[in-house]
Amino acid sequence: MLNKIKYDIYRLCPEKFSFYSFLKAYRNQGFRYIFFHRIYNSTNNFIIKVLAKLFLRHYCYKFGFQISSKTKIGKGIYFGHFGSVVINENAEIGEFCNINHNVTIGRQNRGIKKGSPKIGNKVWIGVGSVIVGNIKISDNVLIAPNAYVNFDVPENSIVIGNPAKIISKENPTAEYINNIKDL
Repeated sequence: MLNKIKYDIYRLCPEKFSFYSFLKAYRNQGFRYIFFHRIYNSTNNFIIKVLAKLFLRHYCYKFGFQISSKTKIGKGIYFGHFGSVVINENAEIGEFCNINHNVTIGRQNRGIKKGSPKIGNKVWIGVGSVIVGNIKISDNVLIAPNAYVNFDVPENSIVIGNPAKIISKENPTAEYINNIKDL
């Protein structure tokens, strides 16, 4: 857990890990939410779990994050802004992903794509994007604002439009996903 938190802090404060960098990162609403999410998922201590769940509930209403405590989230997650982020409990988010506000990563309840998305590493998800169904978003993908994605996306791609289309591009998340380093 501490290793994941260090990566989350580094995404916000690219300096040597310290208590000061933790305090700087803690000012960010997305970090605050994910901090208690990670505590809840890493402990078996009943009291700590209850306290973490209370903080998650409080921040859910205060900041608009609706992310289940069961959702699997990789290290180095970054929420650009707070407000209206909805992620299904069965969704999986990879490492070093950026998620902006008004994003929905949800479950499709019927049809051949019944299920929740699996999102790879280094994925940038733009404002107002909707990702639904049992689909796989591969590594190094940029999902443009307001895109509706209900199909698999290959790596090194840009997804744009509604209905969405895929554009192949070498390193599409360059300059979008910053502060990635092996700690």
